[in-house]
Amino acid sequence: GCVLFTARCSMFLPAPRQFRLSEETKASIKDVAVLRDELRPSSELRASLLRAARKAREQISSQWLDFSPGPPVLAKKRYFDVKTDGWAEEQVMVQLDSKAFGKGALRECFRMKEVRLESREFVGHAEGKLKVNQTTDHHLCFEAIACGLMELPRNRRRTLWVAKRSIADHHRKIMHKRECETDVIHQTFAKHYAELFNQEIHRHAVETGLGRCGAHDIDFLLTHVVELPERVTVSAEAFVLGDYRKHNTNGGSTMGPRTTPQAFSYFTFIKSGRRLMIVDIQGVLDLYTDPVIHFLPSRVSGKLAGADMELNFGIKGFALVLWSHRRNDIDQLLNLPVFALSCHEEKHLAPNSSRTVSQLIATSKKDP
Repeated sequence: GCVLFTARCSMFLPAPRQFRLSEETKASIKDVAVLRDELRPSSELRASLLRAARKAREQISSQWLDFSPGPPVLAKKRYFDVKTDGWAEEQVMVQLDSKAFGKGALRECFRMKEVRLESREFVGHAEGKLKVNQTTDHHLCFEAIACGLMELPRNRRRTLWVAKRSIADHHRKIMHKRECETDVIHQTFAKHYAELFNQEIHRHAVETGLGRCGAHDIDFLLTHVVELPERVTVSAEAFVLGDYRKHNTNGGSTMGPRTTPQAFSYFTFIKSGRRLMIVDIQGVLDLYTDPVIHFLPSRVSGKLAGADMELNFGIKGFALVLWSHRRNDIDQLLNLPVFALSCHEEKHLAPNSSRTVSQLIATSKKDP
């Protein structure tokens, strides 16, 4: 019921006598009810989803069967924030696998368990034992440490990560820390531009009435730096299962027929005012990781200007990607301008099936 107050007196009137639904409202409610029934998954679909969930859980469990961690240690977890151009940090307790479970050309990967702590400062550990600074007002309390130790074997608050470190240079601790920070800065900038890309796709799809033109929403894994005792540093990101694929490289090569990754790389070049270009797009489906950013330090500002790496080819990287890039439906949907090539470049365009930088250069030299 509902209480109705009038200027003369207060009296109770049943709601049905005061509030009646219009025919339009009744029709809309009926439509929503029909839509709800249509969207309700069938028993076959529910069974399929449950099977997929069980399979995913089994895959994750199998990946951690031989997890042989070292002792729990206190660590500092650091995120990079593009908007503030600074680092945010918190303290965590982690267990790092004693051996790598995978290796690439430059990095090796370790499984890592992590628990967040309600604390702000630590001083490290000695001889495998946790050591807390008792002289500061911001020290770790015993309860926080005990809670972290109890939560590591459980599932409720524990998080599973992949920790990465350089194969060749991890023993050079200061340089390796800088490399980890650079990787995190690059991937965080890539995640920022992925969000801008998705927004522009949605906006143009609605405004033009052309739909998405095959464009997919994309994202990059959120990554962070973990500083362990004894000045050991790793970068960490989520543990992802699936078919890992590479779509383009920092040398202008393209892999496969998909247009979304190629359009994204070109979009970053135009959206940044031709200051940078995000390439080396790779990952599971449209969840990417380990990008490379081509840029000139003099053309960018903030932390990115100091986060240079050997894989950044600068103007040469721009040229290789722009030479091999083919304008596609997503470029047209986003109204991205056509980048003008020289007469020589127009005459000797990179082949669509390009795979390596050497192939691109060889193609350009066939008819100088």
